[in-house]
Amino acid sequence: ATGAKCEAINTRYAAATGIAMVIAANDAYRDHMQSSLVSALADKETGNALFKRGDTEGAIAQWLSGREKLDGLNVEGTGDPQTKALLLTLHTNIAMGMSKMQHWKEAVSSASSAIDLDPTSVKALYRRGMALRKMGELDRSKADLTEVLRLDPSLFKDVKRELLALRKQEKEEMEKAKVQFGGVFSRGGSLYTDKAGEAAARKKKKEVAK
Repeated sequence: ATGAKCEAINTRYAAATGIAMVIAANDAYRDHMQSSLVSALADKETGNALFKRGDTEGAIAQWLSGREKLDGLNVEGTGDPQTKALLLTLHTNIAMGMSKMQHWKEAVSSASSAIDLDPTSVKALYRRGMALRKMGELDRSKADLTEVLRLDPSLFKDVKRELLALRKQEKEEMEKAKVQFGGVFSRGGSLYTDKAGEAAARKKKKEVAK
């Protein structure tokens, strides 16, 4: 009987110890999460101040630092709303800074990360649309800008300016294509008929030589 009582006591002690360890681990994680949020928020604010002073590179470095501190807290979208909101701001800020530096590919990447967090983020969609236009990806740019206008009609002036620039770019590319291929079509034929004509001329030349 005494042995059974001892075993029961040990079992309860082990269970209590296990629960205590879980609680301690959860407390430690919460402390780590809170510390990371506070530090990332400070990085964001420092980056904002640097950007206002014209130090875009320094601002981007601070925003990237903040983002790295939060990435581990949102694995596969498991972060809490506060973490996701701060990550969203950092990604859109990085996209803004990269655009200012004319690093369009990086701007698209950061804006896309923001859109993964919130598909309705007009800032991220607008900045990605603008960067895509600069990269010459006009169809994707137009899709993003059109979505911005659908989500927030108050941004009509900004979106209209980008869409007008996009249409101008489309026309310029069409003109370049006309110049590039115009010689073929201006002769009233095609590449195929030109090749057929060349073959016939070679055949006739051979017959004359015989």
